[in-house]
Amino acid sequence: MSAPPRLRPHAPARRPARPAVHRILLLLAGAAVLPGCAHAARDAAQEADDAARHTAALAHVSAHNRSGFAVAVVYRPAAGPGGEVGIGSAAAGTLVELAPVPAGEPLIFIVRGLPDGELRLTPLSLELDTRRTLVVVADSAWWAG
Repeated sequence: MSAPPRLRPHAPARRPARPAVHRILLLLAGAAVLPGCAHAARDAAQEADDAARHTAALAHVSAHNRSGFAVAVVYRPAAGPGGEVGIGSAAAGTLVELAPVPAGEPLIFIVRGLPDGELRLTPLSLELDTRRTLVVVADSAWWAG
């Protein structure tokens, strides 16, 4: 007679490992995220370049008001569309720093608040990072240094 067959203990069934499937899913997730990161990095770099260019493209203007009246100073582009931009005001007898203006573009400066109305200066293009002073008297205005 033959010996009875040996019984093996029953092991729980194991799922076959699928590392290839996990790698594919990980690669797909990375491929979906990376373009968004690159776009965000490019936008941040472009914004920094734009900010530097806009900051660097300014000229500085002061107003020396020798008239007996408070005045407001505005400018508008000499060419193309564009409205007036107020850059500050000066009380009678004061010298004040006005807001920076775009450099390298022809601008028309307008002084308001004088009894005869407003004064319009001829178009002027200020160089990059220069400082100019608008001198205002009761009946005229001119540029100094």
